[in-house]
Amino acid sequence: MIKDIIQTFGTFLDIYKEDQDAVDIEQFCNLINDLNEEGQYEDARERIENALSEIEYASEWEYERCRLYYALGETYLTEYISDETKEELLKDKALDYFKRASEHASNDGWKSLCFLNMAECCGDFRKRRYLIAAMCCPDMRPDLIKEYNSITDFLLNFWLDPIDYRDEEETEEEYLENVKPFVSANKKHGISPYIFIAQDENHLNGCYDPTDTIFWVFTKNKVPKELTFPNGHPMANTLYIPHPLHPTQYLPMEQAEQMLFLDKLREFCYIVQCLGAKKIEFFTASGQKLSTHATSNNSFDASGNFKMHEMSGNYSHGRSRDYSSIDGNEINMNQTFKPKSAPYCPDDVEWYHKEKGWKDLVRQRLNGDLTHYDFYISSQETTNINESEEKAISIAYNNILMNLKANYKNTQKTSIARSQHQTWRISVDFASKAEISSNATKYNSSSKQLTSEEKKLTSETQNDYGALTSEEQEYLTEYKECIVDGGVISDKERRLLSRLAKSLGISDARIQELEALASISEITEEEQEYLNEYKACLADNGNISEKEQRLLSRLAKSLGISDEKVKELQMM
Repeated sequence: MIKDIIQTFGTFLDIYKEDQDAVDIEQFCNLINDLNEEGQYEDARERIENALSEIEYASEWEYERCRLYYALGETYLTEYISDETKEELLKDKALDYFKRASEHASNDGWKSLCFLNMAECCGDFRKRRYLIAAMCCPDMRPDLIKEYNSITDFLLNFWLDPIDYRDEEETEEEYLENVKPFVSANKKHGISPYIFIAQDENHLNGCYDPTDTIFWVFTKNKVPKELTFPNGHPMANTLYIPHPLHPTQYLPMEQAEQMLFLDKLREFCYIVQCLGAKKIEFFTASGQKLSTHATSNNSFDASGNFKMHEMSGNYSHGRSRDYSSIDGNEINMNQTFKPKSAPYCPDDVEWYHKEKGWKDLVRQRLNGDLTHYDFYISSQETTNINESEEKAISIAYNNILMNLKANYKNTQKTSIARSQHQTWRISVDFASKAEISSNATKYNSSSKQLTSEEKKLTSETQNDYGALTSEEQEYLTEYKECIVDGGVISDKERRLLSRLAKSLGISDARIQELEALASISEITEEEQEYLNEYKACLADNGNISEKEQRLLSRLAKSLGISDEKVKELQMM
């Protein structure tokens, strides 16, 4: 198909022979074509290079340079096509000379012809790009759009179901999730993953980036099926970059840094709350001041296909917030909590696995009794794009937008706004383990005593955490089955329970509360007697003396309560 377009183009370009010099160069190129047909490629190239040397420093010979470089590209491409067993180097040289010819082309007709021949030298990935570049000539644009659509449809179908890649029993969703064909193709061929979205096929002219920084251009209605976008996207004339943790999730570049920064911040707050934070203070170190939406659930719409961390859940209680709009490096916002569960690191985290500082914090908190921690978090560290890459992307994107602005009157975007990097300092005060134990004791002592009938865990059961949902009731039923024999849960059972909780939408913190509730309902009279004495010792000042601890240990032994069970009771 491209060969047919080139042949048509050759006839069309006869109108550009405007003077005697042009006619002379055409006669010379006809001689080169004859040599190519006879297979005398070395002779043809030698003649062209001699001609180029004669006009090397003459600025007025741009058209001739274009034609001679083009003819040189033809000799290499013709030789390669005549015998494809020859080295790929011939095709690479042809591509290079056609590119040089395009740089000297003085009109859209010759530019398009150069780009078409460049497309002939490439596989389908790059061929699409050069077809877009060739659309600068309006006369040939309809044929080029048809060829572009044909190649794009082939690629989209190949990525969806390539031969020898997809198992017969594998569903389309499973294949896309496991193989990620578009992402894999980028990695295999070293292609930039950034995507520009055009309005439609009729708005592709100008969407070519010669630097390859923005390699992929798709229209709104034709994107790889494995890719997901935020609600309301993709949008025309918008550049998208992959999520650093989920390469098939694409974000608009102008908003990506802020979106990822807030998501990372939410996860950090979620982790420190699970670790027993009682106060979190946020400070502006540089960039924009914090606003009250910074850690809320709805600061931006990332629903739909995206998993962004929510700051909801039952991992802490008694939370309050205080906002202020103080300028400078002063408090912009703080949150307070009253933790009642033992510190733990949640499983449903993503950024944590990439952050060494966060892992160190978790180890310090779980293995010791860390009570204060200061941490700096920067938006610049979220996108995996360094400053030089960001500059190159911005230049390429702005060039495309300027081309579109020149080609289409209704193009509104004219440039990309560079992100203002932000750095926040987060100060965390943790409750001591004794304080957490005291909070839990006060909570349990304030709860009403359950009768034997009330201890039956039904969907109507009430507790200080609120009424149990049907999902929580289902989890509790399965949990009680696992602890029937001695109360010990195997690793396999714990893994299955975790999966069940995740499918039911129950957080790690809520799991601990539900299991604690189940433990309360299952304790024996002896264990209840020990628990009452333990609470009485704590009631005075929240601490237990060494003497009281000795007496409590003797009481536990006399009641036949194991050390492991004592620890469980003390956390209730």
